[in-house]
Amino acid sequence: MRGRDLRALAVVLALAGACASPRAPSPLPVPVAPPTPIVASARELALGQAARAEGRSTEAREHFERAVYADPKGAEARLQLAQMLVADGVQLVRARILLEEAQLLRGDPAQIARTRGALEELQGREAEAVESYARALELAPDPDLQLRRALLLQRLGRSGEAAAELGSLLRARPDDRAARVAQAEACESASQLAAAEHALAIASALAPVEAAPLRALAAFYRRHGERAKAAAVERHLQPSGPPARQLRPLLPARR
Repeated sequence: MRGRDLRALAVVLALAGACASPRAPSPLPVPVAPPTPIVASARELALGQAARAEGRSTEAREHFERAVYADPKGAEARLQLAQMLVADGVQLVRARILLEEAQLLRGDPAQIARTRGALEELQGREAEAVESYARALELAPDPDLQLRRALLLQRLGRSGEAAAELGSLLRARPDDRAARVAQAEACESASQLAAAEHALAIASALAPVEAAPLRALAAFYRRHGERAKAAAVERHLQPSGPPARQLRPLLPARR
């Protein structure tokens, strides 16, 4: 009986000690981060394209940035953002990286080559730009890009190649006066004088009421010692008859 009493006393003392011991502080609640908003890359891409078409460049770039962030495999958003950076002449290193990523992701090869050419031209790497434009033209012919490439070739002193590029362009767009004038310059630089004369004559015929093409043709003849031809062209620049008589305004009749 005594042993049972001792055990009961021990239990009572243990409970009393537990009640007297200080309670451990309860742990603070762990803060929960707000859920990250889900960005629909296709929607951001479409919004960016619409803003770009309407000339809202800053807004378009923001949408393309979000589309790139949302879709690690989105080639089109990377290409469009790179095009805008190149067009604005900013963040050119990032534009190059975006183009490399777009190429790895199998983006539009013609547009990638064209944008890379524009980037290289902007950076003064004109010989590389000429090659990039050539790749773009192989994939997607474009007369405007052909003219741009021809002018670069002419600037690099590659007049024969420039003349050939312009000849190809003019077969598709024979009434392009700017291309005709550029062709004449390239042909003359390449010592293709008959072709240069022909190009200047056509440029004059395309603008019969303008004096500039005729002056260019006359100057061409004079540079190459053909004074009679130059004089004949210059006669067309002179008024065809005596100046029109200037009539005085009638005075009001006296009453």
